[in-house]
Amino acid sequence: MKKKVFRSRISILLLLFILAAVLLPILLIAPHIDVTTILVLFTILLFFMVLIAAIRYEIEGYALSIKCCGITFGGKIDVRFICLLKRSYNPLSSLAASLKRLAVYQTGKFSGKAALCALISPANEKEFVETLKGLNPSINVIISDKTGWWRFWDWDC
Repeated sequence: MKKKVFRSRISILLLLFILAAVLLPILLIAPHIDVTTILVLFTILLFFMVLIAAIRYEIEGYALSIKCCGITFGGKIDVRFICLLKRSYNPLSSLAASLKRLAVYQTGKFSGKAALCALISPANEKEFVETLKGLNPSINVIISDKTGWWRFWDWDC
């Protein structure tokens, strides 16, 4: 199978949080700020934006890789052992640039029990799930598509 690459969904809420974390110090120390401090803070902001934009999920053969800036994190997940894809809004640290995530559960090779192995947020979720189901039709998918303006955790671009 040819390699398929999916970029991460990016949450507007996450971008606002990062922007506030950079701009708040500027506003708090505005009278005493110098150009160097502003340049450092905006360099940090740019660094985080590049990291967020560089998150990718690659499926090649039966391997799912989670990458940021070309570096694979957490090893490769064998698609043949994935047993469940489930909607998650868990804010745990993961390589997902959105709060609207997919929890990937994998059957343990030795225990046989399902265990959470990744929290991801592919932008083209439907195609991502179809690709995984094409490789492993026994994956159980539990994804609700509730929408509404009040669901701020779904504010993605």
